[in-house]
Amino acid sequence: MPFWYKEKMKNSDVYCTKTTAWSPRSQSDMSLQEFKEYKPSKTLLLWEHVKDSSKPHISKALLNKAKIVILSKDKYEHYQQVVKRISKEIVTWKKNNKSAKRIPWEKFKYNRAGLVAEGFEVIEEATIVAVPGLLQVQWKGKGDESIQIKANFIKYIYNPETVPASASAMDAYSKYLFGSGGAKKEKLGFGFYKMKASGERGGTKVEEGIMVMFGSRCTPTNVATLVEMGRGRTARRKVVGTYFGCGVDTVSGASRLAKRHWRELAQVERKMIPAYAEWRKALAKEVDPMCYHRLKSRGDNREEVASFAVSCAQHYVVSGHDDSGLGAEVIAFLNQNGPFPTPHEWLFVLGGGMIHPLPNARGQQVFLLIEKDVMHGTLPTSNVEATLPHGNCGSALFTKESLVKELRWESKNGEYKQQVRLLDSVQSDRVCERGLNGCFK
Repeated sequence: MPFWYKEKMKNSDVYCTKTTAWSPRSQSDMSLQEFKEYKPSKTLLLWEHVKDSSKPHISKALLNKAKIVILSKDKYEHYQQVVKRISKEIVTWKKNNKSAKRIPWEKFKYNRAGLVAEGFEVIEEATIVAVPGLLQVQWKGKGDESIQIKANFIKYIYNPETVPASASAMDAYSKYLFGSGGAKKEKLGFGFYKMKASGERGGTKVEEGIMVMFGSRCTPTNVATLVEMGRGRTARRKVVGTYFGCGVDTVSGASRLAKRHWRELAQVERKMIPAYAEWRKALAKEVDPMCYHRLKSRGDNREEVASFAVSCAQHYVVSGHDDSGLGAEVIAFLNQNGPFPTPHEWLFVLGGGMIHPLPNARGQQVFLLIEKDVMHGTLPTSNVEATLPHGNCGSALFTKESLVKELRWESKNGEYKQQVRLLDSVQSDRVCERGLNGCFK
């Protein structure tokens, strides 16, 4: 079982100083000998991926309210493997039953009862899960002199908190997309997902429900398109473009609501985990200095634009997976339809051995901030009945690793330019319906 901290780690060095020094006072005031002998009074808690950020890794408000769980590396990896094993069983079933009308989620251990039997815990309060490690710190950020400091690296944060502005924007965007009669294909030309298996860096996953994407992506393309773009047959077989053209301003309603939604979601990231928001902004400025590919509205301050894509899903279930994001994923869930009927419930599982409830009252929100490589997924609503098409929504803000790699390649080779729209809306719908295009995040 996890080890629970008896006391919250308040006023630790990492939250109130420049994190490059990992010291209660500026590193410039320390002698080399003092630096070598430095040991923090408390074990540091931080995001390993953004260890050099000058911003707080977690807001004080979130830190003060959250339960901190430190898992051993072995225990963490055990939970990761449990989720991977169960997900592999689901994927295998899907591949062997391609014509099935629905996925019998209740047959697998991918539910509260099955995962609790595997040692998972159901935690309703705000939670921070971390794993111990060693932080390598260089003297004044450079040179050969360095020390190792014990640290706990954050794997994810669960925060059941409602942000009124974010909830309002998310509600308006999802209702525009899905309405009362399903998604508006004739207006948007997004990709839609009913039930299929798709390849991912973390393996293969199966999803059921509807998800749409807005923003930029890096997509495989065919030889004819590459030749048309002047790259030739031997060129790299990827191109930066939009998710079926929906990242551009041709659809005013979708653009306006999507941008309002992602701005509020980005604000949540800046408020709760400022260090990650700063890292994402610096990365965006590096690979997309002209804001060709970032989510932005006319008149936006370029320095505040950091995101490339946002998703929105309705009554969505997905087997455990680790996404191909470069850095943390910011996920929000919003209840729009009130309490779930018995025996249904809305739950989220993570490879840290935790199951967390998603909102069960109209207007409530839940946020998850998940480091890359952490297995996670939205569970079916029941272990005895078919999953409920409840109509509530989830959304994620992320930065794809493949997109960043391709933008760096384009910059290096003089090909950095505005988005390329590969498919029109009619073509994109047909491709998605056949299940041939992997535009899912």
